[in-house]
Amino acid sequence: MWEDESGFVWVISMKADARWAETTTDDYPGRYDSVIEARDATTGELVASREFDEYATGFSHRGRLILFDLDEQDQPRHRLIRLSLPGLD
Repeated sequence: MWEDESGFVWVISMKADARWAETTTDDYPGRYDSVIEARDATTGELVASREFDEYATGFSHRGRLILFDLDEQDQPRHRLIRLSLPGLD
């Protein structure tokens, strides 16, 4: 979880993707999709959510979402995504 300066709590959750049944334990990180939710820190109300077809490994110290995937040569890489809500940037 990460709370931003606007009073939103960002939460990462994981869910198995459609390829889950055909995987081995070594491939588990590649078989998850990530769901990111923004919630009001005071009320807990869900403000927005988005699903990524990648495995989120956490947040950076500045609140960027860290996504794990593989490049064209199947080499691991991490991508940083800036989280925002439309109309609040």
